[in-house]
Amino acid sequence: MNAQVNITHNLRRKVASQVVNIGPDGPESGVAGESRGECARSVAPPSYQNAARPALCAWCVRPATRKHGSAWFCARHYRFQQMRATAKRHGKSVPSYETLEMLAQCLECVGCGRAMHWLIADGPRARQVTLQHDRSGAIRFLCLGCNTSHSVHPGDEFYNIPPDHKRCPRCGDVKACASFFTDRTRGRRGQAPLRSLCKECGRVSNNEHRANNRARFNARQQEWRARRKAS
Repeated sequence: MNAQVNITHNLRRKVASQVVNIGPDGPESGVAGESRGECARSVAPPSYQNAARPALCAWCVRPATRKHGSAWFCARHYRFQQMRATAKRHGKSVPSYETLEMLAQCLECVGCGRAMHWLIADGPRARQVTLQHDRSGAIRFLCLGCNTSHSVHPGDEFYNIPPDHKRCPRCGDVKACASFFTDRTRGRRGQAPLRSLCKECGRVSNNEHRANNRARFNARQQEWRARRKAS
């Protein structure tokens, strides 16, 4: 009985070692190379790897850079694992690996037209690739900045905003970027992002804040005048 079990186990291992990699042109035996920018991928992801950091990704032939769970992945497939886990945690539709590979063919954000990157360490945080679930049910890749902007727009109106325009969340109007002040607290001159409120709504908001905190505002003004007079 034990001998029969061992034979069956060895046969399964032999068959598993010959499982082909699936590429764009169909199954190929052995280790398949990359074709049309798509990396070769095994039929099923490995459930574990050695404790030591491997040289290659568990899913492709790219260098392994990040660990997710018990396996090591390249930056591309590491983000795939994160995207699927985040979608499942938030109760959204979990895309297949084939869908993610198809979306990854173009890493240009459809919202701002800028090039995106997989990891925050590779560039600005706002340009990191994120998985966007549109309210219409479509799935696409957006940079983190555009993903955040999409969340404050009703429906999928974000995609209909003309270039160099921005929507004010207070009045709801879509205005040119010249109608918004730059936020100097978040960057240098020429590199600071725009404020969320337009100029008109910003003035109204500042006046309301001063009216609701008049004592605090007067105390700060008196302190500033005293320091200026002393100098």
